[in-house]
Amino acid sequence: MAPSGRVGWTVVDAVGVAVAPAEAFLRYRFDCEASPNTLRAYAYDLKLFFGFLAERSLGWRELSPAELGEFVAWLRRPAENVLLLPGTPPARAASTVNRALSAVMSFYDFHRLQGVELAGLMLDPLCAARSRRSARCGRTTSTVRAAPRC
Repeated sequence: MAPSGRVGWTVVDAVGVAVAPAEAFLRYRFDCEASPNTLRAYAYDLKLFFGFLAERSLGWRELSPAELGEFVAWLRRPAENVLLLPGTPPARAASTVNRALSAVMSFYDFHRLQGVELAGLMLDPLCAARSRRSARCGRTTSTVRAAPRC
């Protein structure tokens, strides 16, 4: 618990060590006074994401967009050794999967702003879409990038 009384969250690996990239992102969100429920949800979603990466021996900087799609499929599967039959509901609701994907994309967006090269490549299509929306609102891409992220 912080001196302010707010509770922070983090992600730890299989041996209980904090996962540094997730820790940095969650610390940033904490410092920006994100809702405690948002912080808890992001921590849970990043725990799932880093579990997926560990299961496949991938580093977060090595992830391709196709592997991100595999993460989404992984979230929907009840277990690795289970095949879903037609009509069987997925393990997680679409809203839960979308929240996890949003947390992961926010994680990559944060690291892109920190200068991590692969994070920028992962978000390239997303940044292009944001730039088009910003232009319609009278903002330029450079204005959006210069705005505070809190």
